[in-house]
Amino acid sequence: MYTCSFCGEELEEGKGIMFVKNNGEIFYFCSNKCFSNHGMRNPAKVKWTQRFKQEKEIKMKTLQHRK
Repeated sequence: MYTCSFCGEELEEGKGIMFVKNNGEIFYFCSNKCFSNHGMRNPAKVKWTQRFKQEKEIKMKTLQHRK
């Protein structure tokens, strides 16, 4: 199983897009939406990605510990 390089969603076998750069780096994308946003956006700032949700949880925990 692979995970999307942009949003972090798990991919089923035979689904999604595999993108290989000239230097041999391999990226997997679950949809064209993720593929299009990969070069333009930071996944940590896009609300529908898992990375955004993980960082939000970490921020909430640190704010609770400060109180």
